Amino acid sequence: MLAESDIRFVREAAAYLESPPPLLRLTESLSQKAGGLLRGIPLSVRMMSRRALLSVGEQAMAGVPRARASGTEPGPRAHVAASLLSGGAGGPFGWSGLLLELPLSTAILLRSIADIAAATGADLRDRNVRRECLAVFGYGAAEEGAEPAPSPYVTLRMGLTALLNEGGRELAGGRLPRVWQELASGAPALTSAAEKLGARYNLESAGRILAKFIPYAGALAAAWVNAAFAAHFNRVARYHFGLRRLEQEHGSDEVRRVYDAAMA
Repeated sequence: MLAESDIRFVREAAAYLESPPPLLRLTESLSQKAGGLLRGIPLSVRMMSRRALLSVGEQAMAGVPRARASGTEPGPRAHVAASLLSGGAGGPFGWSGLLLELPLSTAILLRSIADIAAATGADLRDRNVRRECLAVFGYGAAEEGAEPAPSPYVTLRMGLTALLNEGGRELAGGRLPRVWQELASGAPALTSAAEKLGARYNLESAGRILAKFIPYAGALAAAWVNAAFAAHFNRVARYHFGLRRLEQEHGSDEVRRVYDAAMA
């Protein structure tokens, strides 16, 4: 029989896991509206495949048991801070920065997930447990045939880099970026404000000035995305591995009954 605190936990888990958070809705919206830019991602970036990123993550997860045993594992909050700093460091440098920083950020995120898994008693030496950590990292990804799509985190980072790169080039040429206009099309207030500014000021001069701020925008965007996804993945991991522990202690039928009732 589940304790009252366990029932509350299962209900919280159902509410979060079964309803896509705003972060995932933002990723989906960006993927749809900036699809052309995503297809134009440089070959060097596309070659940094899902398998390569997850190989880095596997190495990061392997170090968690030793770090926890020695008391040197920093914990989820420190991982959120580290991911924010790594995003801020790589964000200003476009695709070249992403190539260097994304594997590091992926390793930080997966290490945090693995740390939470270990805290619930999961054995990270078990290959199936590590696969569950990878599933948390891919939470919210659509299926594409036999192969799962990239993690929403990777999709959003690449999409934002593409948007800022394209925007910087068009602003430097004195044009309002077309894709930015498309993204703002769902917000009439932003569209109206852009039209008024364009009518009042010299767009070419303003664009060249704004283009100089693109690296700063890249740093802020990458830092925010990293920190937001770190907090999101930590929460998904806490619910996933917490439910796993409850199923081992009380049986999957009892946990499923409470989970299904919470969604009814």
